[in-house]
Amino acid sequence: MRTFLPIGRRWFLPQAVKLGLGIWLLGGFAGYAGTVSDLTDRVIVAGGTTGPMDFTLSDFDPKQTIRTVAANITSGNNQTYEAPGTRILQGLQPDVVMIQEFDVNSSSTADLRNWVDSTFGPEFNYFRENYSGIPNGVISRWPIVASGSWDDTIIGDRGFAWARIDIPGEKNLWVVSVHLKASSGFASQRQTQARQLVAYIQANVPPEDYLLLGGDLNTFSTTESCVRTLGALLTTAAPHPVDQAGDPDTNANRNEQYDWVLAEPELDSLETPVKIGALSFAHGLVFDSRKFTPLNSVSPVLSGDSGASNMQHMAVVRAFAVPALELLTVTVSSSNPTLVPIANVVVGGTGVNRTVTVTPVASQVGTATITLTVGDGVSTASDTFVVTVGAAPVITSTSSYSGTVAVAGTNYVTATGTGPISYGASNLPAGLSLISSNGMILGTPTQAGSQQVVLTASNSHGLNLRTNSFFVGKGTATITQVPAASAIAAGQPLSASVLTGGSASTAGTFLWTMPNSVPAVGTASYGVTFNPSDEANYHPAATMVAVTVNPAGTTYGGWLAGESASDGALLDYAFGAVTPGALDPSLEPTVALVEGNLVLTYFVRQNTSGLTVRSKASVDLAAGAAGWATSGITDVAVGGPTTVNGVSVQQRTASVAVTEGQKFLKLEAGQE
Repeated sequence: MRTFLPIGRRWFLPQAVKLGLGIWLLGGFAGYAGTVSDLTDRVIVAGGTTGPMDFTLSDFDPKQTIRTVAANITSGNNQTYEAPGTRILQGLQPDVVMIQEFDVNSSSTADLRNWVDSTFGPEFNYFRENYSGIPNGVISRWPIVASGSWDDTIIGDRGFAWARIDIPGEKNLWVVSVHLKASSGFASQRQTQARQLVAYIQANVPPEDYLLLGGDLNTFSTTESCVRTLGALLTTAAPHPVDQAGDPDTNANRNEQYDWVLAEPELDSLETPVKIGALSFAHGLVFDSRKFTPLNSVSPVLSGDSGASNMQHMAVVRAFAVPALELLTVTVSSSNPTLVPIANVVVGGTGVNRTVTVTPVASQVGTATITLTVGDGVSTASDTFVVTVGAAPVITSTSSYSGTVAVAGTNYVTATGTGPISYGASNLPAGLSLISSNGMILGTPTQAGSQQVVLTASNSHGLNLRTNSFFVGKGTATITQVPAASAIAAGQPLSASVLTGGSASTAGTFLWTMPNSVPAVGTASYGVTFNPSDEANYHPAATMVAVTVNPAGTTYGGWLAGESASDGALLDYAFGAVTPGALDPSLEPTVALVEGNLVLTYFVRQNTSGLTVRSKASVDLAAGAAGWATSGITDVAVGGPTTVNGVSVQQRTASVAVTEGQKFLKLEAGQE
């Protein structure tokens, strides 16, 4: 039960509703869940429409959050809105502002409009009293349907600015922006002003509308007489807005609570936390940029803005969540937008009683599940219904299908029409079958070729036949094991190398792709073609096989370096000798083929003078001394000297390209 007290023409809840049981009674029930009902499935003939169908919205609680700010935050020497106060208002992003000392630049209409546009946005509306002093005003995100100024008999440079705002919901919001007499010695004048305000409100504000009063009351106590007087209409009891440190004081020195945002009990019961970024302030916020963190959540505010030169007070922020039935949103989705585009689902009506009309595309048949989702800003609920457009099937598959021998694949028979549709096919290529429930043609073709397939689609409304071609291409054999090639001698063609082993996904033979080519000496890979035995259904496959080509008359495997030195003394200094007459196995010369070059690696002792080591190349070992030459040989040191058994040695490599003119390397050492 809600208990009200009559005051004049208005009825108000006692202030005690801010505490204990009053909050519970006015807070509503958080566990509500909206529902959408009365939607039923519909069957439509092709080209028809259905509706308007009535449906009902129940138990939704749409709310419009209204962030309000009391702002006496002028600065500088002229009590005008300069950059600091402007930035604070931009950062707090209010919907409704009760503004004091509403002067900007020259305060011309153009200056005021430009300031409102740049600070809040061109969609905002404003009212400013016509005073040459420090007038009050109201700024609103929503339309101001009426506004004016009630005369303040105590002060001559401002009045009581009021505006009636068409906020979302059934009620209007009356906002009164005030700036009472300052200084501690003028409490009686503030009491007179409060009495005037109560009289003005009782005489002018309809009891069915919300009431909000805010601004600079210049109070020195939360129980000052003017506060008690306003408490007859407005909730003045704690809790009050505070800063992040819990301080409710709003004057420049942060030692008095001058500024207030007061709501009548009905609106006050709808208070909701002020949320800024990840922060939440249960009963509003006293904003001091010097204390607020993180400051980037109220960009473009600077930390020193609340302490700017001659900054009047701190801004006070409160938020209210008012019922707003028109904020109920109805969104539409269609499971088959080809049949029923979203644009063809039209929702009518307002509030909780709505209608929906569905018009499928005239040329389409099938089914579509239409979902209507209703949201109130907190919760959502949905209901669905199925629209069926009945017709016999019409096969829509493309004119041809394709596949590849030995490659698993899928194709589909597709059709429009009322489901369920059953599919069939005759004369499918070997290895393929069809699933009747969904029209999938699947399997692994076994024979290449083209044939005509008769497709069918049927339902309770009729049968549709269509003849489509189906082409199966040859498969490509897969080589599963590459064959090995026997070595050949220099000058022999690839055909002399015998291919052994090797396997593929089908029967066939491996042959050299270019059997008559003569490869160079060394080991390299050459093309091999796999020719399937079943040429009607498979393409050949290709691979690469390594072949070793040995020099004519010898192999490199048993010839280390071809060193010709036989003098024991010379052996002490070259080709791996560490002590006179003793070779170190790790230093013995080695030979290898590297990218078409014959490379000889050897070591030379460093503790001798007059020792000459030369690299020579020859076409044939049997050619003797006359056949050796030094041209075309690269002989270089590898790294720096190293020590072996106390002796410094230097590693070197000699290399020569393996061509018809040079096939052997040797080293000679001598003392000059």
